[in-house]
Amino acid sequence: MGPVDDGDPVALLKSLKNSIFGGDGSGTTATGGLGRALTWARSQAGKPYQWGGAGNPSFDCSGFMSSIQKVILGQVPRGRLWSTFSFQGSNAPAGWVRNLRSPFQIGITNDGVGHTAGTPAGVNVESRAGMAWNRSRFAEPAARAVP
Repeated sequence: MGPVDDGDPVALLKSLKNSIFGGDGSGTTATGGLGRALTWARSQAGKPYQWGGAGNPSFDCSGFMSSIQKVILGQVPRGRLWSTFSFQGSNAPAGWVRNLRSPFQIGITNDGVGHTAGTPAGVNVESRAGMAWNRSRFAEPAARAVP
């Protein structure tokens, strides 16, 4: 932690948060491809859920996570790299390892229709359908992917 005015509890808390999570308190602590992906993902907030969508014009859950991965890799965030059901047991698409901790983690459930959500740089992101939620969501900070 850097120098902090002992009389300013808010500055002390911000400094402590930044020392734990990194960054300068601006909300985007990631850099490089991960930072670009998080910025891009935030720009998609409010778009409707689209079953099977991969950026044409909107996304389903795995299409959104695939597009985030594509931005990290320096690719155009349109089109699908994989789907929720590409993950079966210990089998996963290339580049994904079960239970590996990384700056971009995803959570998968294959129960019912299945769902995929992720945490780039500790920020929960997902696109999901339903009566209450029909948009891309963000919540900060997160410890792991939302199942």
